Formats: sequence, C-alpha cells, structure tokens
Amino acid sequence: MNNLIRNTIAIKSIFLSCLFFTIQAQANWETQALNLQNSIDNDAPFYETTWAGTHNSFSNQDDDSIYIDWVNQSMSIKKQLDSGIRELVLDIHFDAGAVRVCHNNIDTQYFGYFDCIYGYTGSRLLIDALEDIKSWLNDSHMRQVLLLKIELANSAQRNPIQVAQALNEIANYAYLPAVDSGYSAVLPTHLTKSKVLASHKNIIIFSSEDHLSHELSNLVFSSNGVVQDLKKTDWMDFTHDHTTHMTRVKDGTTQGGLLNSLGYINKKAPKLTPLTTTHYLNAGLNIFETYGFNSKEASWIVNGLLPVQAADLVWSWEKTNPMISVSAQKSTLKLIDLTAMNVGNIFMLLAEN
Repeated sequence: MNNLIRNTIAIKSIFLSCLFFTIQAQANWETQALNLQNSIDNDAPFYETTWAGTHNSFSNQDDDSIYIDWVNQSMSIKKQLDSGIRELVLDIHFDAGAVRVCHNNIDTQYFGYFDCIYGYTGSRLLIDALEDIKSWLNDSHMRQVLLLKIELANSAQRNPIQVAQALNEIANYAYLPAVDSGYSAVLPTHLTKSKVLASHKNIIIFSSEDHLSHELSNLVFSSNGVVQDLKKTDWMDFTHDHTTHMTRVKDGTTQGGLLNSLGYINKKAPKLTPLTTTHYLNAGLNIFETYGFNSKEASWIVNGLLPVQAADLVWSWEKTNPMISVSAQKSTLKLIDLTAMNVGNIFMLLAEN
C-alpha cells in the first residue's frame, strides 16, 4: 500500500466499517490491531491493499490428522480467521471418490496410497473446510472480505465437475466472474472490498491456473499475469511497481522445516520472518502467505526463528506511540495519520464523531 493511502485514510470509511465490525474478546493487542486494520483499506483497489494470509491453511492438526512435522499451520482455519488472516490457501485433490484438501505433490499411488493420506498429508473433505469458512462469516463477520486461493492437483483438474460441486458450498458468498464465457476471467485487481460487500458477497476465489475448465471458470478467477509471485532472493530488492498487478510471497515451511516433494525436511531459513515481512510491508507487498502464523510455541522455531506474528503485519499504528495527527475536512470526514495510532485512540476518535 502506498504512503498516500496508508497515511491518509478517511475516518468516515473506518467509522462505517466499524459499525458492522465487532471486536470480540481477543488474546492480545496484536490480533485486535490486525483485525481492525483489515477493514480500513476497504476503498483501496486490491493492488494497494495488504492481505495477511496463511499458506496451506488446511494443513493443521486442529482440522485434520497430519504428520506433525508436515503441518504448515498451528491452528484451525477458524482460529486463523479470528487471528486476522484474510487470505486462505487450499490444495484441492480428488481422492477416494471425494474432493479433499491435502498437501501431496505426488499424483500416483505411493506405498499403497493415493493423493491424500490420513495421518500423513491429511484427507479432509473440501466441503468441510468450506463449511468452516461459511460458519465464521455467519458468526458476526459478514462485513469481512476474504481471498481464497485454490491450488488444483492433477487429480482435481481431471474431475472439474466434482470440484465445482464442492465449491458451490460457498457460491452464495462468492463474488463471481461477471461473464459466463467459458474462459477464465482474470482476477480484477482494481476491485475494492467495498464493492464486494456492496454486492452482498464476502469471498473472491482465485487460482494461478491460466485455463480453468468451463465448470470452474464460472466460480474461480485466474490470477495468472496479474499476481506476481516473489522468490526468496527477491525480497531485499523488492519495490512495488505501482502498476495494477498484485504481489505475493508464500512460505511453505512446515513445523519441522521446509518440506520437499518427497517428504524430506530441509532446515533452511524461512522466506517470511519479522525482518523480511517488515521490508515487504514498507515496499508495498500485497499478499503474505505465512507458515505457523502467530504461534509462539518453541516447537515452531525454525532456524532459530519463530513464525511471523500478527504484530509483524500491523502497519497502521504503533502500540507504544499513540500520537495522532488530525486535519478536519468536513464535520463527518477527517483524515488521520495511522502510522502512529493504536486501537484505543481510534475508538476514542470515533466516539467523538
């Protein structure tokens, strides 16, 4: 997000968002701050927004039975959303006669098993993961917007009808491609959260696949060509080019380290750390797909580092420096410097209006 949008966001927009956004009992300041931050860029185009995300969001032991060293996340999908996550990633497979979510890059039978292995890769039904998302939205979160990235394994691509039938579980919540042309509509990066909410929708489903099947093109946008994936070596030199493209970094680190395609663990340093995250935020990166998000458990330390915390993704105000700069425009519209504001001060300012 550029400095103009970051540093001068209208209080009126925040106030309208907060009318519908309930701050529930949170464990700490960081999650409260990140949750509130998710609503203050509602009028910015997607290419100027920040999305706190999790890579392989389904890969956690709260939702499925997965080998401990292979999990990517420390908490359930619902808890991730409660903690401020607004971009989820689901790896979709068709296995044992059902559409499932699991992380397995091997597309053939392996040691007597296929794609999704209970107790190892996980084998949860996609429809159950989608039901969790629906349930969270319906629990006082209907003013929130989510990005849902789906990664289609070969088995899923061979069974598009079944995958589309499962995705229909959230079709009523999804902002859908406008034209039923049979071709993949490109993710509209000029879209705003406000426009999505005005359409009474909450979810944008997208995939990096260039050519989606007819069945899926009615539900899923293609991000090919409009979302740039950055590699680890890019981060020191990364600057947002201020085009209409979005930028994304994914970190596939697991609780045991970095998992390769054969299931072996590599202990090299993660892509997203507090240091790299701060750099990416300052440079205007859009999508952060973290591993082990917000976990403070020693078991999640990789290469001497804890995973990215909620506080690492808060750009909008400082916890210890609640200085406020206000310039009045109209009686109901004020611009504020969010880089030096905490949650308490925002609500104090709102109360005065």
